[in-house]
Amino acid sequence: MRGEPKMNNIGTNLQRLRKAKGIFQSDISASLCISQPTYSLYENGQREPSADMLIQIADFFGITVDELI
Repeated sequence: MRGEPKMNNIGTNLQRLRKAKGIFQSDISASLCISQPTYSLYENGQREPSADMLIQIADFFGITVDELI
């Protein structure tokens, strides 16, 4: 559907991982040195993280990039 954000695997996985840890988007974004709105865009599938950011996010959750994507 045009105009609607698409939920991608990365966004779905980010949301699932965050909720499983019981943490807020602001907690993750502060650890990654990005803004909370930017992290929210990742979860909502409106923006894709760079390769470097994918590595940082995977490290934050203690998983591989492959598991994340």
